[in-house]
Amino acid sequence: MRSGELRRPVRTAVGLIVAGIALAACGPAGTGARPEPPPGGTKRAGTDPTQTPATTASGSPTARGGSTTQPRGLAVRGIIGGPDGTAVELAPALAVDLAPHADDPDGTHAIVLVDGTGAVVRSTAFTPVRSSAEPAEGTTGPATSGSPFLVVVPPDLSSVAEVRLEAAGKVLATRRISSSPPAVGAPALSEGDAGSLGVTWTSSDPDRDPLTHWVLVSADGGASWESVAADLTGRSVSVSRSTLPGGTELLVRVVVSDGLRSAFATSPLSALPNNPPTVAISAPADGQRATGDQTVVLRATVVDPEDGSRDGTPVEWSSDVDGHLGTAAELLRRADHLSEGMHTITATARDSAGGVAIDQVTLHVGRS
Repeated sequence: MRSGELRRPVRTAVGLIVAGIALAACGPAGTGARPEPPPGGTKRAGTDPTQTPATTASGSPTARGGSTTQPRGLAVRGIIGGPDGTAVELAPALAVDLAPHADDPDGTHAIVLVDGTGAVVRSTAFTPVRSSAEPAEGTTGPATSGSPFLVVVPPDLSSVAEVRLEAAGKVLATRRISSSPPAVGAPALSEGDAGSLGVTWTSSDPDRDPLTHWVLVSADGGASWESVAADLTGRSVSVSRSTLPGGTELLVRVVVSDGLRSAFATSPLSALPNNPPTVAISAPADGQRATGDQTVVLRATVVDPEDGSRDGTPVEWSSDVDGHLGTAAELLRRADHLSEGMHTITATARDSAGGVAIDQVTLHVGRS
Protein backbone atom coordinates (compact mmCIF):
# COMPACT_ATOMS: atom_id res chain seq x y z
CA MET A 1 0.00 0.00 0.00
CA ARG A 2 1.04 3.64 -0.49
CA SER A 3 3.61 4.81 2.03
CA GLY A 4 3.92 8.44 0.95
CA GLU A 5 1.67 11.17 -0.38
CA LEU A 6 2.61 14.09 -2.59
CA ARG A 7 2.45 17.32 -0.66
CA ARG A 8 2.89 20.36 -2.85
CA PRO A 9 4.11 23.55 -1.18
CA VAL A 10 1.28 26.04 -0.84
CA ARG A 11 1.79 29.78 -1.09
CA THR A 12 -0.89 32.04 0.31
CA ALA A 13 -1.46 35.46 -1.25
CA VAL A 14 -2.97 37.94 1.17
CA GLY A 15 -5.78 39.70 -0.67
CA LEU A 16 -4.54 42.99 -2.02
CA ILE A 17 -1.24 42.97 -0.18
CA VAL A 18 0.57 41.14 -2.97
CA ALA A 19 2.56 43.43 -5.25
CA GLY A 20 1.21 42.09 -8.52
CA ILE A 21 -2.40 42.50 -7.39
CA ALA A 22 -1.63 45.85 -5.82
CA LEU A 23 -0.55 47.31 -9.16
CA ALA A 24 -3.52 45.83 -11.00
CA ALA A 25 -5.91 47.08 -8.33
CA CYS A 26 -5.07 50.66 -9.26
CA GLY A 27 -6.38 50.09 -12.78
CA PRO A 28 -5.49 52.49 -15.59
CA ALA A 29 -4.27 55.02 -13.06
CA GLY A 30 -1.71 52.55 -11.87
CA THR A 31 -0.34 52.11 -15.38
CA GLY A 32 1.38 55.44 -15.34
CA ALA A 33 1.92 55.65 -11.60
CA ARG A 34 3.35 52.33 -10.56
CA PRO A 35 5.43 52.56 -7.42
CA GLU A 36 9.13 52.09 -7.97
CA PRO A 37 10.71 48.77 -6.92
CA PRO A 38 11.97 48.78 -3.33
CA PRO A 39 15.72 48.96 -2.79
CA GLY A 40 17.69 45.76 -2.49
CA GLY A 41 15.88 43.67 -5.09
CA THR A 42 13.40 43.62 -7.94
CA LYS A 43 9.85 42.68 -7.11
CA ARG A 44 8.14 39.92 -9.04
CA ALA A 45 4.45 39.20 -9.38
CA GLY A 46 3.21 37.29 -6.36
CA THR A 47 5.71 38.83 -3.92
CA ASP A 48 4.93 41.29 -1.18
CA PRO A 49 6.09 44.91 -1.33
CA THR A 50 6.82 45.15 2.38
CA GLN A 51 10.47 44.31 2.14
CA THR A 52 13.78 45.49 3.56
CA PRO A 53 17.12 43.99 2.50
CA ALA A 54 19.03 42.38 5.32
CA THR A 55 22.79 42.21 5.64
CA THR A 56 23.64 39.87 8.50
CA ALA A 57 23.14 36.15 8.91
CA SER A 58 22.47 33.90 11.85
CA GLY A 59 23.28 30.22 11.92
CA SER A 60 20.39 29.51 14.27
CA PRO A 61 16.80 28.77 13.29
CA THR A 62 15.71 31.16 16.05
CA ALA A 63 15.70 34.83 15.11
CA ARG A 64 17.47 37.16 17.52
CA GLY A 65 16.82 40.89 17.59
CA GLY A 66 15.29 42.30 14.43
CA SER A 67 14.70 45.24 12.13
CA THR A 68 11.97 47.87 12.39
CA THR A 69 12.95 49.86 9.29
CA GLN A 70 10.39 52.56 8.56
CA PRO A 71 8.05 51.87 5.62
CA ARG A 72 8.03 54.20 2.61
CA GLY A 73 4.29 54.08 2.11
CA LEU A 74 0.89 53.18 3.51
CA ALA A 75 -1.37 51.07 1.32
CA VAL A 76 -5.02 52.15 1.65
CA ARG A 77 -7.13 49.37 0.20
CA GLY A 78 -10.60 47.91 -0.07
CA ILE A 79 -13.36 46.87 -2.47
CA ILE A 80 -16.04 48.97 -4.15
CA GLY A 81 -19.24 47.06 -4.86
CA GLY A 82 -22.98 47.35 -5.22
CA PRO A 83 -25.05 48.08 -8.33
CA ASP A 84 -24.26 51.80 -8.14
CA GLY A 85 -20.70 51.46 -6.87
CA THR A 86 -21.42 53.02 -3.50
CA ALA A 87 -21.00 49.93 -1.28
CA VAL A 88 -17.43 50.19 -0.02
CA GLU A 89 -15.55 47.85 2.28
CA LEU A 90 -12.31 49.31 3.61
CA ALA A 91 -9.66 46.78 4.57
CA PRO A 92 -6.98 47.52 7.15
CA ALA A 93 -4.26 49.72 5.68
CA LEU A 94 -0.79 48.22 5.45
CA ALA A 95 2.72 49.55 5.85
CA VAL A 96 4.61 48.83 2.62
CA ASP A 97 8.08 49.51 1.26
CA LEU A 98 6.70 51.24 -1.84
CA ALA A 99 6.77 54.88 -2.86
CA PRO A 100 3.40 56.69 -2.82
CA HIS A 101 1.36 56.62 -6.01
CA ALA A 102 1.25 59.72 -8.16
CA ASP A 103 -2.08 61.45 -8.70
CA ASP A 104 -3.81 60.36 -11.93
CA PRO A 105 -5.71 63.30 -13.46
CA ASP A 106 -7.99 60.87 -15.31
CA GLY A 107 -8.83 58.80 -12.24
CA THR A 108 -12.48 58.15 -11.38
CA HIS A 109 -11.91 57.83 -7.63
CA ALA A 110 -9.60 59.42 -5.09
CA ILE A 111 -8.10 58.66 -1.72
CA VAL A 112 -8.23 61.95 0.15
CA LEU A 113 -6.34 62.71 3.37
CA VAL A 114 -7.83 65.58 5.39
CA ASP A 115 -6.73 67.28 8.57
CA GLY A 116 -8.76 68.16 11.66
CA THR A 117 -10.24 71.26 10.01
CA GLY A 118 -11.35 69.35 6.92
CA ALA A 119 -8.60 70.78 4.72
CA VAL A 120 -7.15 68.42 2.12
CA VAL A 121 -3.62 67.29 2.97
CA ARG A 122 -3.23 65.01 -0.06
CA SER A 123 -5.49 63.64 -2.78
CA THR A 124 -4.53 60.72 -5.00
CA ALA A 125 -6.83 59.98 -7.94
CA PHE A 126 -6.99 56.45 -9.39
CA THR A 127 -9.29 54.11 -11.29
CA PRO A 128 -10.16 50.78 -9.66
CA VAL A 129 -10.35 47.60 -11.74
CA ARG A 130 -13.69 45.87 -11.90
CA SER A 131 -13.58 42.15 -11.25
CA SER A 132 -16.11 39.34 -10.98
CA ALA A 133 -16.21 36.29 -8.76
CA GLU A 134 -18.20 33.13 -9.42
CA PRO A 135 -20.80 32.10 -6.82
CA ALA A 136 -19.43 30.07 -3.95
CA GLU A 137 -19.69 26.31 -4.34
CA GLY A 138 -23.11 25.08 -3.28
CA THR A 139 -24.86 28.43 -3.91
CA THR A 140 -27.17 29.36 -6.78
CA GLY A 141 -27.00 33.15 -6.70
CA PRO A 142 -25.49 35.32 -9.44
CA ALA A 143 -21.80 36.06 -9.64
CA THR A 144 -20.71 38.90 -7.40
CA SER A 145 -18.64 41.77 -8.70
CA GLY A 146 -16.53 44.48 -7.19
CA SER A 147 -13.67 46.84 -7.84
CA PRO A 148 -10.63 46.27 -5.65
CA PHE A 149 -8.34 49.18 -5.05
CA LEU A 150 -5.01 49.79 -3.39
CA VAL A 151 -3.46 53.24 -3.29
CA VAL A 152 -0.12 53.93 -1.61
CA VAL A 153 0.04 57.23 0.28
CA PRO A 154 2.79 58.71 2.49
CA PRO A 155 3.09 56.83 5.79
CA ASP A 156 3.31 59.98 7.93
CA LEU A 157 -0.22 60.65 9.17
CA SER A 158 0.71 63.13 11.89
CA SER A 159 -1.31 65.94 10.29
CA VAL A 160 -4.12 63.71 9.01
CA ALA A 161 -7.38 63.19 10.87
CA GLU A 162 -9.39 61.21 8.35
CA VAL A 163 -9.01 59.17 5.16
CA ARG A 164 -11.80 59.34 2.60
CA LEU A 165 -12.69 57.48 -0.57
CA GLU A 166 -14.37 59.90 -2.95
CA ALA A 167 -15.90 59.66 -6.43
CA ALA A 168 -17.79 62.25 -8.49
CA GLY A 169 -17.68 64.73 -5.63
CA LYS A 170 -19.24 62.29 -3.16
CA VAL A 171 -17.67 60.72 -0.07
CA LEU A 172 -18.16 56.94 -0.34
CA ALA A 173 -16.32 55.86 2.80
CA THR A 174 -14.36 57.41 5.64
CA ARG A 175 -12.11 56.18 8.39
CA ARG A 176 -10.86 58.27 11.30
CA ILE A 177 -7.22 58.04 12.27
CA SER A 178 -6.36 57.10 15.82
CA SER A 179 -4.06 59.26 17.91
CA SER A 180 -1.12 56.86 18.00
CA PRO A 181 0.32 54.20 15.67
CA PRO A 182 0.58 50.55 16.69
CA ALA A 183 3.94 48.94 17.42
CA VAL A 184 5.20 45.45 16.59
CA GLY A 185 8.29 43.63 17.79
CA ALA A 186 10.63 41.64 15.58
CA PRO A 187 9.26 38.11 15.18
CA ALA A 188 11.03 35.25 16.91
CA LEU A 189 11.34 31.89 15.19
CA SER A 190 11.40 28.48 16.80
CA GLU A 191 11.05 25.01 15.36
CA GLY A 192 7.76 23.78 16.77
CA ASP A 193 8.25 20.27 15.44
CA ALA A 194 9.77 18.51 12.45
CA GLY A 195 7.02 19.76 10.16
CA SER A 196 6.45 23.33 11.32
CA LEU A 197 8.10 26.58 12.27
CA GLY A 198 6.68 28.65 15.10
CA VAL A 199 6.53 32.44 14.70
CA THR A 200 5.75 34.68 17.68
CA TRP A 201 5.79 38.45 18.11
CA THR A 202 4.56 41.25 20.32
CA SER A 203 2.34 44.14 19.27
CA SER A 204 0.57 46.95 21.08
CA ASP A 205 -1.48 50.06 20.48
CA PRO A 206 -1.69 53.05 22.86
CA ASP A 207 -5.26 53.70 21.71
CA ARG A 208 -6.28 50.10 22.39
CA ASP A 209 -7.53 49.68 18.86
CA PRO A 210 -8.06 46.10 17.66
CA LEU A 211 -4.99 44.96 15.75
CA THR A 212 -4.68 42.75 12.69
CA HIS A 213 -1.46 41.03 11.64
CA TRP A 214 0.05 39.59 8.48
CA VAL A 215 3.07 37.27 8.32
CA LEU A 216 5.38 37.15 5.30
CA VAL A 217 8.51 35.16 4.60
CA SER A 218 11.49 35.61 2.31
CA ALA A 219 13.81 32.75 1.46
CA ASP A 220 16.27 34.96 -0.44
CA GLY A 221 17.28 37.58 2.10
CA GLY A 222 14.47 40.00 1.22
CA ALA A 223 14.67 39.97 -2.59
CA SER A 224 11.12 38.58 -2.71
CA TRP A 225 8.37 37.97 -0.19
CA GLU A 226 5.41 35.64 0.09
CA SER A 227 2.48 35.77 2.50
CA VAL A 228 1.95 32.76 4.74
CA ALA A 229 -0.72 34.05 7.14
CA ALA A 230 -3.24 36.90 7.08
CA ASP A 231 -5.88 38.62 9.18
CA LEU A 232 -4.49 37.30 12.44
CA THR A 233 -5.72 38.77 15.68
CA GLY A 234 -3.38 36.63 17.78
CA ARG A 235 0.38 37.01 18.05
CA SER A 236 1.67 33.63 16.97
CA VAL A 237 1.33 31.26 14.04
CA SER A 238 2.67 27.85 13.06
CA VAL A 239 3.95 27.76 9.48
CA SER A 240 4.27 24.46 7.64
CA ARG A 241 7.90 23.67 6.85
CA SER A 242 6.79 22.48 3.40
CA THR A 243 6.18 26.15 2.51
CA LEU A 244 9.60 27.29 3.75
CA PRO A 245 12.67 26.43 1.68
CA GLY A 246 15.81 25.54 3.57
CA GLY A 247 18.79 27.86 3.44
CA THR A 248 20.62 30.58 5.32
CA GLU A 249 18.65 33.60 4.06
CA LEU A 250 15.27 33.20 5.76
CA LEU A 251 13.54 36.40 6.88
CA VAL A 252 10.14 36.69 8.52
CA ARG A 253 8.17 39.93 8.58
CA VAL A 254 5.09 40.82 10.61
CA VAL A 255 2.87 43.72 9.52
CA VAL A 256 0.42 45.17 12.06
CA SER A 257 -2.49 47.53 11.40
CA ASP A 258 -4.99 49.29 13.65
CA GLY A 259 -7.17 49.98 10.62
CA LEU A 260 -5.21 52.91 9.22
CA ARG A 261 -1.94 53.29 11.04
CA SER A 262 0.41 50.42 10.34
CA ALA A 263 3.94 49.25 11.08
CA PHE A 264 6.13 46.25 10.40
CA ALA A 265 9.14 44.50 11.89
CA THR A 266 11.51 41.97 10.35
CA SER A 267 13.59 39.21 11.89
CA PRO A 268 17.32 38.90 11.31
CA LEU A 269 18.49 36.38 8.74
CA SER A 270 18.04 32.83 9.98
CA ALA A 271 18.93 29.36 8.77
CA LEU A 272 16.63 26.42 8.16
CA PRO A 273 17.66 22.88 7.23
CA ASN A 274 16.97 21.56 3.75
CA ASN A 275 13.55 20.05 3.13
CA PRO A 276 13.56 16.65 1.45
CA PRO A 277 11.63 16.38 -1.81
CA THR A 278 8.27 14.65 -2.12
CA VAL A 279 7.66 11.95 -4.70
CA ALA A 280 4.31 10.49 -5.69
CA ILE A 281 3.83 7.48 -7.97
CA SER A 282 1.09 8.17 -10.52
CA ALA A 283 1.53 4.85 -12.35
CA PRO A 284 1.04 2.01 -11.77
CA ALA A 285 -1.99 2.39 -9.52
CA ASP A 286 -1.63 0.83 -6.10
CA GLY A 287 -2.73 -2.83 -6.33
CA GLN A 288 -2.74 -2.90 -10.14
CA ARG A 289 -2.55 -6.28 -11.93
CA ALA A 290 -0.41 -6.91 -15.01
CA THR A 291 -0.31 -10.09 -17.07
CA GLY A 292 1.36 -11.54 -20.16
CA ASP A 293 3.25 -9.05 -22.31
CA GLN A 294 1.26 -6.10 -20.98
CA THR A 295 3.33 -2.91 -20.64
CA VAL A 296 3.69 -1.60 -17.11
CA VAL A 297 4.20 2.17 -16.91
CA LEU A 298 6.27 3.43 -13.99
CA ARG A 299 5.77 7.19 -13.56
CA ALA A 300 6.25 9.56 -10.61
CA THR A 301 6.06 13.28 -9.86
CA VAL A 302 8.74 15.03 -7.79
CA VAL A 303 8.34 18.35 -5.97
CA ASP A 304 10.92 20.06 -3.76
CA PRO A 305 10.47 23.19 -1.58
CA GLU A 306 13.90 24.45 -2.63
CA ASP A 307 14.03 23.25 -6.24
CA GLY A 308 10.32 23.63 -7.06
CA SER A 309 8.46 21.30 -9.39
CA ARG A 310 10.85 18.77 -10.83
CA ASP A 311 8.75 17.04 -13.45
CA GLY A 312 11.07 15.00 -15.63
CA THR A 313 13.58 14.44 -12.83
CA PRO A 314 15.01 10.90 -12.98
CA VAL A 315 13.58 8.59 -10.33
CA GLU A 316 15.16 5.34 -9.18
CA TRP A 317 12.75 2.40 -9.50
CA SER A 318 13.09 -0.89 -7.68
CA SER A 319 11.11 -4.00 -6.82
CA ASP A 320 11.40 -5.96 -3.58
CA VAL A 321 11.36 -9.08 -5.80
CA ASP A 322 13.46 -8.16 -8.85
CA GLY A 323 15.67 -5.42 -7.39
CA HIS A 324 16.71 -2.38 -9.44
CA LEU A 325 14.38 -1.71 -12.38
CA GLY A 326 15.93 1.45 -13.83
CA THR A 327 16.30 5.21 -13.39
CA ALA A 328 14.02 7.53 -15.35
CA ALA A 329 11.16 9.97 -14.94
CA GLU A 330 9.04 7.39 -16.75
CA LEU A 331 9.99 3.76 -17.17
CA LEU A 332 8.29 1.06 -19.27
CA ARG A 333 8.59 -2.63 -18.36
CA ARG A 334 6.78 -5.67 -19.77
CA ALA A 335 4.93 -7.80 -17.27
CA ASP A 336 6.52 -11.00 -18.60
CA HIS A 337 9.95 -9.51 -17.84
CA LEU A 338 9.02 -9.29 -14.16
CA SER A 339 8.81 -12.20 -11.73
CA GLU A 340 5.38 -13.62 -11.14
CA GLY A 341 3.73 -12.64 -7.88
CA MET A 342 3.22 -9.57 -5.68
CA HIS A 343 5.80 -6.75 -5.97
CA THR A 344 6.34 -3.68 -3.82
CA ILE A 345 7.45 -1.02 -6.30
CA THR A 346 9.55 1.79 -4.80
CA ALA A 347 10.29 5.18 -6.38
CA THR A 348 13.23 7.06 -4.84
CA ALA A 349 13.89 10.75 -5.56
CA ARG A 350 16.80 12.98 -4.53
CA ASP A 351 17.00 16.78 -4.49
CA SER A 352 19.99 18.99 -5.26
CA ALA A 353 21.00 19.09 -1.59
CA GLY A 354 20.94 15.32 -1.18
CA GLY A 355 17.51 15.01 0.44
CA VAL A 356 15.77 11.70 -0.24
CA ALA A 357 12.11 10.71 -0.49
CA ILE A 358 10.36 7.50 -1.47
CA ASP A 359 6.89 6.37 -2.47
CA GLN A 360 5.63 2.80 -2.85
CA VAL A 361 2.79 0.91 -4.50
CA THR A 362 2.02 -2.77 -4.90
CA LEU A 363 1.86 -4.51 -8.28
CA HIS A 364 0.54 -8.01 -8.90
CA VAL A 365 2.21 -9.75 -11.87
CA GLY A 366 0.53 -12.80 -13.38
CA ARG A 367 1.20 -15.02 -16.33
CA SER A 368 -2.35 -15.19 -17.63
